[in-house]
Amino acid sequence: MASPSLRKQRSAPNAAYLGVMLKMIARRMRPIVGFFILVFVSGVMAEESIGIDKRTQHGFTQLVHVTDEPHILGVTVSQEEPQLWVVFINVAEFVREEPLETEFRSTVERSLSGVNGVKSVEEADREVWVVEGSVQGEELMRATVSGLKTIHEKLKAYVESIFNP
Repeated sequence: MASPSLRKQRSAPNAAYLGVMLKMIARRMRPIVGFFILVFVSGVMAEESIGIDKRTQHGFTQLVHVTDEPHILGVTVSQEEPQLWVVFINVAEFVREEPLETEFRSTVERSLSGVNGVKSVEEADREVWVVEGSVQGEELMRATVSGLKTIHEKLKAYVESIFNP
């Protein structure tokens, strides 16, 4: 009979274990299938690396992305009503030149709209998006930060060019 710790490992493998197993499988499969598995594993690992600080004050809850680059990857998500969320993105204040502005705004819109349960996404102000739907704030945070990471280098270079001309 297996020890209790061994049974626990078999019943609930963690993401790192799954990542290693999927990478091993990918090496043995055709290159294209392996590529898609590695992309999936990278997404799982990236999702886990997003730090979220939950702050509650006066019955109002905010989720804040914990990052070393708050000016680029800073995101705050707050719930205004049961199915109404507000997403505030710090870097949006600075992104004002094409073609980056269009790419940035479409990335945010696509990221938020892609969360399961989202009914609508509306840009309410330069840095603010309002999301309606039956979703969790953490899901909106992960989707937004993941989207920003896809254009991170462009955003970083642009912001640096503004403050260090």
